[in-house]
Amino acid sequence: MPADMIQNFIKGQNIESRVGTNDEIGTGFGLDIARMIMQSMGGDITIESHDKESFPDTHGTKVSIHIRTA
Repeated sequence: MPADMIQNFIKGQNIESRVGTNDEIGTGFGLDIARMIMQSMGGDITIESHDKESFPDTHGTKVSIHIRTA
């Protein structure tokens, strides 16, 4: 996931859809909906991504869900 898309997600801007790794088509709403649900429960979502060119052995995107415990 490109850095500009991650920054837009963090800022709550520009819902984007991209073709998936298996050529599937998305709507661009999934992560925003998941984040709204998590925030309504006191949690959040973070994204970490490494591109294939810079990190050939460890490339990919990691989406972490943070749940508040009582």
